[in-house]
Order: sequence, then C-alpha cells, then structure tokens
Amino acid sequence: MLLFVVPTSGHAQQFRLRIIDSPLHRFTPTEAALIDSVARATLAEVRALLPELPDRVELEVEASRDVLAFSGEGGVASTPTTVRYSVDPTRAGGVAPIVRAHLRATLFHELHHLARGWTVEGGKPRTSFMDAVVAEGMATAFAREYAGFNAPWGARPPNPDAWVAELRSLSPEAWGAYQEWMILHPDGRERIGYRAGTYLVDRAIARSGRALRSLTLTPTDEIIRLAYPN
Repeated sequence: MLLFVVPTSGHAQQFRLRIIDSPLHRFTPTEAALIDSVARATLAEVRALLPELPDRVELEVEASRDVLAFSGEGGVASTPTTVRYSVDPTRAGGVAPIVRAHLRATLFHELHHLARGWTVEGGKPRTSFMDAVVAEGMATAFAREYAGFNAPWGARPPNPDAWVAELRSLSPEAWGAYQEWMILHPDGRERIGYRAGTYLVDRAIARSGRALRSLTLTPTDEIIRLAYPN
C-alpha cells in the first residue's frame, strides 16, 4: 500500500518519493521525512557531479529483510528514472539509524547507474558481461571517491589482472550465472565482478588521467582500452 507521495519540482528537474507500507512495517511520518531529507540532499550532490542524470528521479522505499548483512539496507536502479531502496526495520534502532548511516552512499551508487543507463529494466542495450562489471565498478568507485564510502565489494582482488581476464573471457551465456560472478561464486570468491570492475575502472583512470565522473557515459570497450591499452 502506498503510504504517501512527496513530489517536488524545480525548473525541469523533478524528484518523487514513494514510501510503501507492508505487513512488515508502516513507516512513520518522522521516518519518511528523514528519508526525504537525505534523498533530496544527496540528489543535489550527485546532480552537481553528474549532469547525465535524468531530469526526473523517483525513489521507492520499502521495508524488507532481504538486505545487505552489514548495513541492513540496499538499493537497485530498477528503471532509467527509479531507484528502489529497501531497509530492514527489525534491526536494532529501526529505520532511522540505518538511513542516516547508509542511504547517502547507496544513492551515490544507484544514481550513478541511472546516469550511465545501467538499470534492471529499460536501460541501455547490453553487449557483453563486461557491461555489468564496468557499470558496477564505476558506481562503486563513484561512491568511494565522492561519498567517501569504501564498500567491501570494492576491495582490490588478490590477483586483479587475472580476475579481469577471467571475466573478459566469459561467453554471453554468463548472464545466466550472474549471481555467481557478481555475488558468490561456487569456488568461494565473493563479488568477483564488483571487485575486478572497481580495479579495472581505477586502472583506467590512472592510465588515462581522466576524472572518474568524466567517464560516466564512456562505453565499456573504451574503459577496457583505457585500462589495458596494449
């Protein structure tokens, strides 16, 4: 059930907040106001960095236990204009401390996906599995560089170039094993695509001398060429 909607507009830019009730949790007006405040401030920050963001952005918020273990929340860029955010209200302290601690960084990551066009539905066409690797690496590096969030899935792999080569060799059928390569591999490695992708993006920046935010719309193949020019 929709609890309420807070639309805002300024010139051509619009922000819409949708907070959704469920049997798990009914968001209080105080919780909703906090989410709205953090989201607006963060969106303003990101817009100043990424003019590629769509003029209209919607944030959908729901309660869920299916969240990141370390933070009690998580986000996904679900459409070209929408970020869906989940928060576990059963954690100690409830919704407010989780939102204060993590919403800003999560939005930096997910809003970068909107700017790049990497979304679950309606995004730009995917040409290879490396599109996922580069998109997640760029969003992870963006949240680190501009929001100060050192995500555990952005940690440098023990053999980074080998991990990148492994991912580059994957066939199109790898999309069917997305969870294995991006979340948990059967061999025990975690977040292979995220970690290798962050390393690849960092390498592209170091070798090209370009700023991270200037690479937002750079195609996957060009990012790889910047990282590995030979």
